[in-house]
Amino acid sequence: MLPALLVLITALSLLTYYNYPGGNIAANCVLRRQPVLKGLIDTAAYFKLAYDLPGWKVALIKIMAKILPALTLPTKPELAALSKAQWVVDAYKNDPLKHDKISATFFLSVHPVRLYPIEHAGELKTNTFAIMSWPNRITLYQGTTAFAQNNPAMIELKLGKIFTTKFTLKKKNNRYLII
Repeated sequence: MLPALLVLITALSLLTYYNYPGGNIAANCVLRRQPVLKGLIDTAAYFKLAYDLPGWKVALIKIMAKILPALTLPTKPELAALSKAQWVVDAYKNDPLKHDKISATFFLSVHPVRLYPIEHAGELKTNTFAIMSWPNRITLYQGTTAFAQNNPAMIELKLGKIFTTKFTLKKKNNRYLII
């Protein structure tokens, strides 16, 4: 399924990033660089965390970025928190491109700009499909909701307790819809 999806996305000039930092990076990229795309599929973007990050952790991360900027540490995500849909968890476990590590430098480049897409969503010129499952123990659906509400003409929002189905692209009135 994944290779076929990548071919489809490439053929349609869609940008898709899945889950957490990738979703945030995609939204920031589309807003800041404005690439020529027909659409953006953004899932569980890291706009707002479901928990407060302690100040001492952020301070430690800043120190680590200065001392060992390239050092990567395992993220060890709680797999059950990724999704209640078992096929999503299995896909994550079996993903050959999974990189289960993060550097302090990467964190410091993503964390401070996580709210930018919400604040600048009105400037978005790319059709966007934002998906968020809830409840979610990693990110808050309110972040994705705020992103969509700031530009309802360009951002289609799908919230749900659990996504167990796959979505289909259909073209209608020169716009790609996801159903």
